[in-house]
Amino acid sequence: MTYKTKILIFYQPNQFCIPAVRSLETSEFQLGMGIRLGRGVTYSHKDYMFNYPKIRKHFFNQKIKNVSDLYDIDAMFIFYDKIISECKYQYIFPLSSELGNHVLARLNEKYNLMGIKKEHIELLDKNNYYDIMENIGIPIPKRYDLDVKFPLIVKPSKGSSGIGTKIIYDFKELNNWFSVGDHHPESPSYEGVCFQEQVNGKRRHPEYVSYNGEYIIQEYIEADLITIFGRIVNNEIYYDTIFDVKITEPPYCAEIEYSFPSKVCSKLVEEIYKNCSKFLDHIKLNNSPFLFDILVTKDQFFIIDFGMRVSTTPQPAIHAMCPNYSKEWVTSLLQQKRYKPKFTKSCVYKRPLFRPGIIESLEFQNYELLESYELPSKGTEILEPRNDNSLFPNGYMIAVADTKKEALDKIKKVENTFFIKYKDEVKTIKLST
Repeated sequence: MTYKTKILIFYQPNQFCIPAVRSLETSEFQLGMGIRLGRGVTYSHKDYMFNYPKIRKHFFNQKIKNVSDLYDIDAMFIFYDKIISECKYQYIFPLSSELGNHVLARLNEKYNLMGIKKEHIELLDKNNYYDIMENIGIPIPKRYDLDVKFPLIVKPSKGSSGIGTKIIYDFKELNNWFSVGDHHPESPSYEGVCFQEQVNGKRRHPEYVSYNGEYIIQEYIEADLITIFGRIVNNEIYYDTIFDVKITEPPYCAEIEYSFPSKVCSKLVEEIYKNCSKFLDHIKLNNSPFLFDILVTKDQFFIIDFGMRVSTTPQPAIHAMCPNYSKEWVTSLLQQKRYKPKFTKSCVYKRPLFRPGIIESLEFQNYELLESYELPSKGTEILEPRNDNSLFPNGYMIAVADTKKEALDKIKKVENTFFIKYKDEVKTIKLST
């Protein structure tokens, strides 16, 4: 009987994760799906076409009692501790949020698994890794205390996905952002639950409240954005992909397009890699994936985000170019062998910008030009394109070609055929390019 490595997918329930998980569905691995306890409830894997019955008995639902209970790290740890103890998983695939990494680090420590450990938990706080970067000479945007200069950015020190982040242009707007009252004017909501709660006289998003996060006030730098994804295997650093990222207009800068390869000049990329490696060596991270989000100008760069997990959103694009990518890098990690993926094509991944509303139907043509796609179905509610709203309902389109221009042209040919029927009205939407 062939021995199989048992892997628990530490899972974010959205369509962007499917290619990474599918890549691991091989004869070499026995997979289990550990659904993340987001917003106080587990998610059924049936909704995402997976069928790993050993995990089913661990599923449970709980009622939302109050906002702080939505992100209970201790409850998540108990939940997954039971799964690993009973099913004897040997590796946890870190397809999780920064919140989930708090749990992942504790599980890896307890069961002596590869990946981040308890000593890395403090690096889930932006202020902590910003301090380290400043001390070892790695460029980051300036952080303000009392002496501020507008425009600036406010963002939580803990968290991900841009939630709670906004560009601020004057003192009045800044004061409003941190105002205290029965309802914060900037407070987004999800399923009727207010996303801010008063703690010590301040209003904060519960994802940060739950582990005492603070806000960072930082200089706003007008620049291009890139995201880097890589791995450390047996203390050797691999930089696998670097994507150019297109965002919506300020003040809420939602990521709507990833393209590969990056247009950043090789000399600047070399300097970026050098500084990223300096940081990774300093924090002694090993046998783990990592990601960096970086602002770049013509001859400068500034690191704005760092994570010790699989970079979720670009996964469909990465796997469109290299279908076995996750399988190969996980195998290299478990076997402590070298692996360098080969990407020979260009790729564009785009989230379409539909106007807000509830979709009745969406028709389109030329879908054969796309490598893959997920687009809204009937009843999908489309939200404003801002970083504190999920853009997952918008879906995505991916095209692969010899050049980025050719890939983008394929997507445009599909977009030009969109005919969208919203509830109670019919409109053809011309998407901005």
